Amino acid sequence: MGLVDGFFLLGLFLFGVPLAALVGTLLGKLFGMPRLGGCLPGLVLLTIMFGVPVALRMTGVRTTAQVQQKRERVNVFSYTGTWYNSYNLVVHFQPPHAARADRTSRSWASDSVTLSIAATRDLFDRARVGSAIDVVYLPYRPSIGKLADRSLSDLFREMLAVPDIFLGLVMVLAIGLAVWLSTRPLQNSMARSMRALLIAACLGTAITAMWFGYRNPASVPETAVNASGVGHIVQVRRVDMTLFSMSSSNNSSSPLAQPFDVIEVEFTPPLLNQVVHAADAVDTGSLRGLDPGLPLRIHYDALTPRTMRIDGGTRTFRAKNARDIAEQLLIVLLFAVGFVGLSALFARRKSGRRSAIR
Repeated sequence: MGLVDGFFLLGLFLFGVPLAALVGTLLGKLFGMPRLGGCLPGLVLLTIMFGVPVALRMTGVRTTAQVQQKRERVNVFSYTGTWYNSYNLVVHFQPPHAARADRTSRSWASDSVTLSIAATRDLFDRARVGSAIDVVYLPYRPSIGKLADRSLSDLFREMLAVPDIFLGLVMVLAIGLAVWLSTRPLQNSMARSMRALLIAACLGTAITAMWFGYRNPASVPETAVNASGVGHIVQVRRVDMTLFSMSSSNNSSSPLAQPFDVIEVEFTPPLLNQVVHAADAVDTGSLRGLDPGLPLRIHYDALTPRTMRIDGGTRTFRAKNARDIAEQLLIVLLFAVGFVGLSALFARRKSGRRSAIR
């Protein structure tokens, strides 16, 4: 997707959703439709989330593109230090109406389009630079496209495969369900007792999801790697802050009991015969010479080479930081309990007012 197209979707999210809420609220009061204030922002969100995939499926044009470059990177979550790999193919093709494409992705000399398109790991590993690959693009906006073999379900599977995203969704759903249950007016004592148990279960699920979601990453055990080699450092990300701390590695103090470094390494495993990126985490200061480009001894799994362990370094950060993370979760839990309690209080007052009017 072109740069202008991406900024348009971002602007639609940042400004379109609040504007839709304001317009919906005003129209709802004008026409006596109070739910309109929530419907319009929901429609905007649905458009942002599913508009492009639906448009590609309904009106997309299939063509053949040439792979110009393969880009793999390791993405690190700032607070937890967990990471996941992203895979993109830079493809080049000549649509009939290249002038309609975003100018940042259009080549004026050859009247062609160059896109960086997300790929699954399997598609990424199979693709070769210079080879042909099928893509689908929008005829009225050729700078928006995808790989023909990639579906919306692939995106959902990749998102849910990232523990932080999956557990974050579980946490939000559990807290949302607890809030919804707390606002339901119930007259039967048995029903109220059952509701209390369900709310407690929701909060328990939320705190469990937060605990597993905010924990620091576990290192690959030595028994999971069976091949050795030499990789080169791509980047080093230092993690030394907690959820409610604004400090970072540039500050003089580190709130984490044991800061650690997430080291991204690139190397070429013989079986795959292409450069792959992998990461491992070690205690800050336990390994020296971590400048980008320098060689590093590694061990990895021969069949799944992105399962990698760096030689040397200590890995005590997960256990030492557990107390700090537990304190952060306690704060979050207190906020959640307070929010649910206030929601229940407002619901009871609203129910009492209705009973008094009747």
